[in-house]
Amino acid sequence: MKKRFLSLCACWLACAPLLANAVPASENQAEVSVILKLDDMQQKRGAIPATWQRVYDYTEQRGIAFSAGVICNSLEGEAPEYFEGLKAWEASGRVELWNHGYDHKMWKQGEARIREFKGSGYEHQFEHMQRSQNLGREKLGLTFVTFGAPFNGTDADTDKVLAQMPGLQVWLYGAKRDQLSLHVLKRNYKLNLEPKTGQLDYDQFTNAYLSQSPGKVLVLQGHPMLWDDAEFEVFKQIIEFLEAQNVSFILPRDCIAQ
Repeated sequence: MKKRFLSLCACWLACAPLLANAVPASENQAEVSVILKLDDMQQKRGAIPATWQRVYDYTEQRGIAFSAGVICNSLEGEAPEYFEGLKAWEASGRVELWNHGYDHKMWKQGEARIREFKGSGYEHQFEHMQRSQNLGREKLGLTFVTFGAPFNGTDADTDKVLAQMPGLQVWLYGAKRDQLSLHVLKRNYKLNLEPKTGQLDYDQFTNAYLSQSPGKVLVLQGHPMLWDDAEFEVFKQIIEFLEAQNVSFILPRDCIAQ
């Protein structure tokens, strides 16, 4: 009996570190859908940047969907490798390309800080939105159905512009207003993929996820162009944590019928 007791103690001590590091599944694990809102796609030397391509390759291995916000002036000119690469991503069925504005600019006007879709005026916003939609059709053969503003900055003029863009149906981090029929996907400010733009924190994310309800649909914003190798490893760890929580990875457009 004494030998058996000692053997059980030894087994428990050996397994204790593994138990301590185990991540419990959330109570609502089967009900959570995650949208990876990845921002600022633009070409690099006429091709999809390597920092983005590794995201595609990794998520392809795991069968995970993600969305990529295209800065649409990157679709101007001739860049066949870039265009064909994006078309192939969209054709895979697990990537949604969305309208992330035309030039993603911010500037000062007196003391005011102006963004592409905030404070820039109706005409500026309309022109940029329409130009972006046209470039998507011309260069990628698709109509963007989802919009997300650069810097997530919008105003009342953005509402007017969106109301005149029949192709757009989903607004990432948008403002729900009665006059708009778009499906708005809100931000959970307490649960971020990046606590600071371009920086990921595994412990902070997992602790936040497990300590509160993530909701039915969780939209997580990230910036692959800013991730170095270490940050990309943290991204992979967070994805694998979410997989352990039994979440489903969906696209923004999947919410249209909901």
